[in-house]
Amino acid sequence: RSLMSFGRAPTRTRASAMHAAPLIATVLVLLGGLSAESTAIQTRRSTGSASDGSGLALREVYFDHDGKAVDLSELIRSKQEEAVAKAVEEERARMARRKLDEENPCPTPFPTPSPTLLPTLSDQPTVPGLPIYQPTSTTAYEYSSAQFSRTIPTQLGWLTAVTVFNLYNNELTGPVPTQLGLMTAMKQYFRINSNVLSGTVPTELGNFGQLTSGFQIRKNQLNGALPTELAQLSAVTVQWLVEHNSFTSSIPTELGMLNVEVNLWLNNNEFCSDVPSQVEALSSSIGGQYQDSSNDIGT
Repeated sequence: RSLMSFGRAPTRTRASAMHAAPLIATVLVLLGGLSAESTAIQTRRSTGSASDGSGLALREVYFDHDGKAVDLSELIRSKQEEAVAKAVEEERARMARRKLDEENPCPTPFPTPSPTLLPTLSDQPTVPGLPIYQPTSTTAYEYSSAQFSRTIPTQLGWLTAVTVFNLYNNELTGPVPTQLGLMTAMKQYFRINSNVLSGTVPTELGNFGQLTSGFQIRKNQLNGALPTELAQLSAVTVQWLVEHNSFTSSIPTELGMLNVEVNLWLNNNEFCSDVPSQVEALSSSIGGQYQDSSNDIGT
């Protein structure tokens, strides 16, 4: 009777269940229904009637650490339902992310330049801007008289191996990027003349200490004071040309350190004050032309 009552009432108090457990376990072990190591207990409960005539049915339960009886079939069903619910929730979340990705696609990553091939004009998109997808090993960036417009891309500062930079005679506008000063390998010439560039000259262009043949920023709309750092371009011997701009203030005395042998043109600007004697002394050593006319010199 105690065994049948226990089977019908899994809600018995913890104390009663714990007192009954040893007796039940002992009886069932003797009957061969439970191994000595198992915590599962088979109990019998009344069914009212049964087709096998025994009037009894089996239900598998076990006691947890607190001595509470737990129905294994109910436990398994509960775990299965939890697993199904979790799988459904994960699938819903996956579908939601997929829908979000389709509605808001990620932007195309910035393309990586080819490490070996130097693009030509035919390789570039048909746009008026200068090409920027160049391998960092590029040594010559030359696009003169090509009718390019827009601004000089700041990304060109990546091309730190460039020794020749020539953008002569285009329709480029905007400022001269300070990033160009990263091209410290510049050796032959730097030409951005005959464009429509404006603003001040970056002091970073004074980093072209290895430049030898030419520094040409003439015929633009550059303004402000001429940076004294440009005196560091003392290796330039052929052409040092800044004329036909709107430079103001005085001519830097530091330019007297230049070693130009052919052409030094400072004319057609708005320089004021007297020409420094250090700069004027260069006129006698220059074999080509020294020009400082059409300024406001002496004012």
